[in-house]
Amino acid sequence: MNIRNEIKAQIVRAGFTMQNLVDILADEYNWNESCFCSRAHFASVPNWMLVLADKSPRSSRSVSNLSAKLQRESIRYKEVVELADVLGYDIVWQKRRER
Repeated sequence: MNIRNEIKAQIVRAGFTMQNLVDILADEYNWNESCFCSRAHFASVPNWMLVLADKSPRSSRSVSNLSAKLQRESIRYKEVVELADVLGYDIVWQKRRER
């Protein structure tokens, strides 16, 4: 199973929607646009455009950006840990049994 499908399955199993999840992550872990893309992505964009963009609904952009990260499999481990915490999971590293 790929990362995207695994995480989306856990979101559904926990009874969340992507929107619920992003809203809670924003509240509990201060997830916002900076969690999804760096200022370097906007280096050539004038500041006034960034201000206008910041007025748009943040949570819908965050859902889109989280979906894109899952699709690209570029989500950070720290983000996965925080996401798992909101869903009520702990990530446990378990040594494999020798064959």
